Amino acid sequence: MFGILVEVDLDPQNTDVSRKVLREEIVPRVSALPGFVHGYWLDPQDDQGASLILFQTEEDARAAATSIGLTVGASPAPGVTFSRIELRGVAEHA
Repeated sequence: MFGILVEVDLDPQNTDVSRKVLREEIVPRVSALPGFVHGYWLDPQDDQGASLILFQTEEDARAAATSIGLTVGASPAPGVTFSRIELRGVAEHA
């Protein structure tokens, strides 16, 4: 398995809009990508959000990152900016 670790900066004035976009657009789009295994979007803390999205292979993860435009500085929703993106292999899971 291979994971994409994503951190975002959040504008607290757009919390309702960004959550709606996450729930209605981003999660369904990501979960439909080839090789998708699981996705975890964590509650924000100090105006920062984080997610871990798991894929079956490194190729699936890289294709997904390209498909959904994971680029530091890009904005997937109003008031949301990607601040960190890392692709990593999964060492263990339970």
